[in-house]
Amino acid sequence: NIVYSYDRFSRTGTNGAYISEQLKKQGIITLSATQEVDSTTASGSFQQNLYYLFSQFDNELRRNKSVTGMREKILRGEWVGVIPLGYTNLNPGKGKKQKLVINEQGKILKQAFILKATTDLTHQEISDRIAKKGLKVTAKKLSVYFRKPFYCGLIVSSHTPGKVIQGNHPPLISKEIFLKVNSRLNKRG
Repeated sequence: NIVYSYDRFSRTGTNGAYISEQLKKQGIITLSATQEVDSTTASGSFQQNLYYLFSQFDNELRRNKSVTGMREKILRGEWVGVIPLGYTNLNPGKGKKQKLVINEQGKILKQAFILKATTDLTHQEISDRIAKKGLKVTAKKLSVYFRKPFYCGLIVSSHTPGKVIQGNHPPLISKEIFLKVNSRLNKRG
């Protein structure tokens, strides 16, 4: 079994060592094309395991750096992740400050929120109405959108537990409409 490097074979530390050991028991030796290690010897096997551990350590450092960066962006009011339906980023690209604007889909989605806040229409009925205007969204997906604080200008994220952050993006709807919609959703269970 030839791999480019041990960190490309596995970045899970002891799990990579375990997999290599299980393969070795079946007569399959894992060799790196770029790292000279004789994994058939005790010292070579030890060195191979060190490569796996360093790969895991490197992975964890990258993850921590990434999570810290995402947390900082969120605290500044920037959205992290896929841009939600109804918005377009006019300034895409890594390292650039987002400039989110409401697009045509967003204008139709806003109508769905208003219908939910002011009528007793079901999600399916609202879905059918906005489909006629050009936005096809399932009733189930509408339910998800109705519950996202992002649409009233707020950001809630697992990266900032317990915090509600005012976003830099323009709100699709007012907080009052969002609360009215969610009040109606909660009454229905």
